[in-house]
Amino acid sequence: MFVNEERPCYDLDRIKVVTEVTGYLTNLTPLRIGSGKGSASFRDTTDNPILTRGDMPYIPGSSLKGALRSWLEANVEGLYGRLGQKYTKVYPITARDNEVKSCVKSSDTQGNQVEEYCIPCIIFGHKDLSARMNIMDATVEGSFKVESYTGVSINRVFGGQSPGHLFTFDYVSPGAKFRFRSIIYNVNVENETEEWREQVRRGVVFLLRSLEEGLFIGARKTTGAGLVKLQDIRVRTMVPGQPWREVKWAEVKL
Repeated sequence: MFVNEERPCYDLDRIKVVTEVTGYLTNLTPLRIGSGKGSASFRDTTDNPILTRGDMPYIPGSSLKGALRSWLEANVEGLYGRLGQKYTKVYPITARDNEVKSCVKSSDTQGNQVEEYCIPCIIFGHKDLSARMNIMDATVEGSFKVESYTGVSINRVFGGQSPGHLFTFDYVSPGAKFRFRSIIYNVNVENETEEWREQVRRGVVFLLRSLEEGLFIGARKTTGAGLVKLQDIRVRTMVPGQPWREVKWAEVKL
């Protein structure tokens, strides 16, 4: 295997460890992930239907990935600030080539080692860098209820109703359970020896802990919608050629 010393995070040509995370996402507040206003048909009773597959609501993996990536980017300074600048630049741009540097290890003119790592890039991928964390669509399981909400646009100048701006949208009522599954490559969630790998591990653990505590996803988050929590979490890991092994998730440290 060829190891790129200047870009050490380009290592997915060889899988060293696979981690599977499963559980249930439960929405504590109304959840709305819409299919778009233009997708409404004459059969729909609302202007803005929710996203469904076979009449069953689901949370796209892309929506979960986007929410998690944005949350990690917003917390990079708090997670890695004490370690210096090499982990705090989410998108370090050079004036010369204007390219994102996901991970770079080199030496300056004085021979000092220079390292820069974009942890969100390493976890979720960017351009020619593959993602380590893959998130599947979360399909609803068990009973659920879809309700409609009627609202009206407010004129910001006069502070009153805008004529002709009545609208309706659907949402999944609180209490629904969505099956969560994520496959993560080359991240040992229990412990890593190399420093940059340890920071990637911390980023993954931080995201999963955040989901356990509750994150907002979907639309109308500023009005309290979309609060979900990851429950009944199960984590197991596998080294190629060996059987799956359960991880004691409660003992995993950030």
